[in-house]
Amino acid sequence: MSQAVWTGSISFGLVNIPVKLYPATEPKDVRFHLYDRRTGKRLRYERVTRDTDAPTFEPLNPSTHPTEEPWSAAWEGITRYLPHYLGPQVSPEKPLLSDGTDPSINPRDVEISLAAERDSLQMARTEGVTAVVLQHWTAAEVKRGHSAQGHDEILQVARASGVPVHQDSEKLRALLAAGRNPFFDDIHLNPLGQEALAQALLEILRQDAPNIVPPSAH
Repeated sequence: MSQAVWTGSISFGLVNIPVKLYPATEPKDVRFHLYDRRTGKRLRYERVTRDTDAPTFEPLNPSTHPTEEPWSAAWEGITRYLPHYLGPQVSPEKPLLSDGTDPSINPRDVEISLAAERDSLQMARTEGVTAVVLQHWTAAEVKRGHSAQGHDEILQVARASGVPVHQDSEKLRALLAAGRNPFFDDIHLNPLGQEALAQALLEILRQDAPNIVPPSAH
């Protein structure tokens, strides 16, 4: 019970009545009802959706907006979001022209990409940074036994810049020959392939940059 803000008494002749005053509030909101002039019925408010209304956004897709927390943000992005937003990808086995070129590749884009590679390698050498190129082969390339278009161009630019070039094809081919698949898909490596790639990088650094990786590193 709240505390009285005032205590007193009211006297009526010989009668004395004790009185206590307590704070209190009483709602004084003014409420109105709307009525339909034609029918005399009360107008009411309802929250509804109509089939004729255009949706502002699409319903959430559980395949792209999961309700459970993923165990890894990277895994969530690779396996769930990228396939949805990138759409269908071109097959790595798409046909080439008779001269072995890919008709979907713009020659100007190739020139710009090779120039960017050349500039970055030359900049590294100018700054005294040890540069090494490791070319990664896709699963389709390893199985075919030869690389796709552009592989040799990248190799020639690196060699012309005085940068050693290495391939990971032999290690990946050895794993496939042993019945051990190192690929997650056509391009990306699974944990087995990542381990093989790490070993390849370590061997390359020992060979081309012994001042960076000591011989005992593993």
